[in-house]
Amino acid sequence: MPSRTRTSPLGSDPQTRAAGLDLVTDLAEAAALLGHGRAADLLGRTLRAVPETTVMTGRAWVCKGPVAGYQALVMMGPDAALAS
Repeated sequence: MPSRTRTSPLGSDPQTRAAGLDLVTDLAEAAALLGHGRAADLLGRTLRAVPETTVMTGRAWVCKGPVAGYQALVMMGPDAALAS
């Protein structure tokens, strides 16, 4: 049976993936803060599909934290966004 590797919906190039993940997490924060359920759902699906566990931007100049934090944010909605 072939091994099942997780591929990223953000592409295969590491720099492109990092930039895409940075953008998706920014949008996830906005969707949660605004209470936009449809956007939060779509972004949540993308976040659940990425193999990365930490959000890094640029050449690791900024670490935005764990992907799981953004997954929880889009699941919990505006109240969680305001508390963060």
